[in-house]
Amino acid sequence: MIVRGTSASVGRLLRVGAAGAFGLAVVGVVLGLAAGIDPTLAPSPPPSPGDWLAALQALDPLAFVWAAIGLTIALPTASVVLAAVGFTRAGDRRAAATAALVLVTLGCALLIAIVVG
Repeated sequence: MIVRGTSASVGRLLRVGAAGAFGLAVVGVVLGLAAGIDPTLAPSPPPSPGDWLAALQALDPLAFVWAAIGLTIALPTASVVLAAVGFTRAGDRRAAATAALVLVTLGCALLIAIVVG
């Protein structure tokens, strides 16, 4: 059954994503401790989108921590997108529509957050 495959795919995405986020956070903390960064200080802002890759390649500890945070934030939305695709392929219109409405709600919330600041 394809819906069962969709559930397995979503579960796999969440497991791999959570492990990846944990790994990024651990790398960031270890690099930070090695660099003598005091974890009790206020965090710096995340790198700009164009600087993410360069900051990670430079082994910037805070870039790894921010990447872990970003991945953690993106995982639920990615899982709903994956579920919507799976439900659509399975022909389950009701579940696909529900997933699509969740994505619309998330998009509206993001838009409001950007506009309001």
